[in-house]
Amino acid sequence: MVPADDFFRGLYTTALEEGEIVTRIVFAIPAGAGYAKFRNPASRYAMAASFVARHAPAEVRVAITGAGNGGVFRWREAEAALARDPSAAPWSCPEAGAAVAGTVW
Repeated sequence: MVPADDFFRGLYTTALEEGEIVTRIVFAIPAGAGYAKFRNPASRYAMAASFVARHAPAEVRVAITGAGNGGVFRWREAEAALARDPSAAPWSCPEAGAAVAGTVW
């Protein structure tokens, strides 16, 4: 198994070697999660989005898309802040994410 941090190397780039294929993907089910997106007014597709997942009280992952040159990236500073203070996380206040992004799923 290859952890996602090692597998994804950039926009449209992975650690797969020529001739290799993905045969299995495993995701841990988070204890809590939140998703918010900033929609394009015409298409309603996400121009930028964030996903936050809590796997344990001090293990938080934050993914951001549409806000950088490399595609999706982890926001490690936010992960550290939410691990210290989980009360600021979207699973504790979904209305806050909805007010900012328009939608929380």
